[in-house]
Amino acid sequence: MDMTIGVFLKKALPKWWIIALCALIGLGSAFYYTKTIIPTYYSEATLIGVNFDKIISYGSVSLDEISVSKKLATEFLPLATSGMVASRAATELSNYGYNLRASQIQGMVTAKVSSNLVVIRASSNNRNIVMDVANEVGSSFIESLGTITGVSYFDFLDRAESVTTVSGVNKMLYMMAGLLAGGVIGAAIVFLIVLFTRKIKMVEDLANLKAVNNLMLIPNHGIKY
Repeated sequence: MDMTIGVFLKKALPKWWIIALCALIGLGSAFYYTKTIIPTYYSEATLIGVNFDKIISYGSVSLDEISVSKKLATEFLPLATSGMVASRAATELSNYGYNLRASQIQGMVTAKVSSNLVVIRASSNNRNIVMDVANEVGSSFIESLGTITGVSYFDFLDRAESVTTVSGVNKMLYMMAGLLAGGVIGAAIVFLIVLFTRKIKMVEDLANLKAVNNLMLIPNHGIKY
């Protein structure tokens, strides 16, 4: 016979503790996981592209000069994350007690262009170094670009002065997900227990029925009643 929902629930409800136990295990696992996640921090330095030599000489720049600065910002953006700039930054940072290789700095730094602005972002799990890295990479970019072009086209608009958390951990979300997942696993275990218990009972019933039928067999005549 097929098991009705009512019969299934009657057999499953006494095993509620299995679902509760699995849910608590899921909750505990999620809580432990949130403790192992290390947030990422970043800090940004913003550079502005203007021909500062002309500003110093004439007090202003033309729209054409601003267009040149936009073009330079786009064309030389890869320089901000290059090995040359990273090496310069690593050398300067070593004066402040940092022991960072150029390759490490390259892995931390990204850059983007917005008009004649270059935004340099340094990201790391160590919040104590991101501001200094962003600022030193910005300085190294300005120096390297000046060496290449022979003109002072970029300077700091805003130095990196604050740290922002990129990937904070939503503990409540993780814990709710762990609780739900544990509950679902517990419900599946209860379902399997009830299902296999019923199958075993059906096998036993069939075995018992066969034994009764054999007892009713008359050997001499092979007639069953």
